[in-house]
Amino acid sequence: MLYEAKTFRCRKCLNLSYRSQKETDSERAIRRAEKVRERLGWRAGILCPNGGKPKGMHHRTFFTLTSLQHHLQQQAMGGLLAAIDRLN
Repeated sequence: MLYEAKTFRCRKCLNLSYRSQKETDSERAIRRAEKVRERLGWRAGILCPNGGKPKGMHHRTFFTLTSLQHHLQQQAMGGLLAAIDRLN
């Protein structure tokens, strides 16, 4: 794919990077947790309460996704708290 910057160049020539390459670990955990929450049909936002098991989803899949979402939520909160500590 080419991008216009006076002349047409590729992203490597323009030193462009993907948004995900600039993410911190906590931002990545938040993004991944949101994807899991969407798959579970829960409300968006890692601080929102968890919902129930979606109809038709196997119990094993539900417990696996719930465990993953909890782990990612804890990782994201740890990163956010560390960022707050750095500000003080």
